[in-house]
Amino acid sequence: MPTRFRCPPHLLGRSLQNKIFVVTGVSRGLGWALCLQLLKQGAVVIGISRGAPKYQHPNFRWQSVDLSDLKAVHTFAQEITSTYRQIDGLINNAATIPTEHQRTKDGLELQWTTNYLSAVLLTECLRPLYEPDTRILQITSSAHHAVQGHLAYLDFDDLHFEKRQYQQWVAYAQSKLALTLYLQISSQRHNTMSVGVHPGWVDTDIAKSKLHPFLFSLAYPYLRYKGLCTIDEGIQPMLFSLLALKASLQSGQHFCQLGFYDNAFGGRPHVGWLDQSPNPIVYDKTIQERLWTITRSQLQPWMTF
Repeated sequence: MPTRFRCPPHLLGRSLQNKIFVVTGVSRGLGWALCLQLLKQGAVVIGISRGAPKYQHPNFRWQSVDLSDLKAVHTFAQEITSTYRQIDGLINNAATIPTEHQRTKDGLELQWTTNYLSAVLLTECLRPLYEPDTRILQITSSAHHAVQGHLAYLDFDDLHFEKRQYQQWVAYAQSKLALTLYLQISSQRHNTMSVGVHPGWVDTDIAKSKLHPFLFSLAYPYLRYKGLCTIDEGIQPMLFSLLALKASLQSGQHFCQLGFYDNAFGGRPHVGWLDQSPNPIVYDKTIQERLWTITRSQLQPWMTF
């Protein structure tokens, strides 16, 4: 069975007393597990999700925020900036992948809004709280490269599936590609340490949605052999990116758990740092500029860049 990356034990034993982290998507899965580890190390965690998590802790501050509602995201960010003087980490972990085409109250495609725009809006609105050692984690996916045998791309003429037929994984790949592009854009514009983390092919609801539950359980040993990771394994590269010395990181890079890119597009097994994404679109300056122009326009009602 392929070896999974583990965050070094000395980092997991480090005290995070007086450190403050903001984490999205904390009701379950990776967000839930990450919060538990940070709290165990003494941090204060501000968690947001639509539904309440099942755990409580004196240092855990939870707030219900629907990330598809950009006004609500903006309001939350304003509350944080008026309450705290600094934060030590922002982890944009939340993601959704609805099977049916859905629009937000602003008329935007749901995945594009939840998986991409909300992360950008929150990252930019919280900039007044960033310190030199603050870490920003954008939780990406190998889907930003390719999914189901198709190279990921941005359809600038139909980002919200008004003309083309909605396909949930195509929409997911598009949103994660946009987030990966934003990582490059923000790393070039700001000095704050921003890292993209692909937690691997993790045993979460998103992974299970590809297979019938019975087939998933039946195939589990084989899937583990092929690279499926537990939730605990999925948060290991996230923890390393938050806790490692700054000299161990480079803004704009991706840190990955074990996984496989689509072999049809120059794929390769990966574990640990990837110097660059295998999707050339990520480093295309023209596409970066076009995406940033569209992003600013769509977020203009809530902030000015």
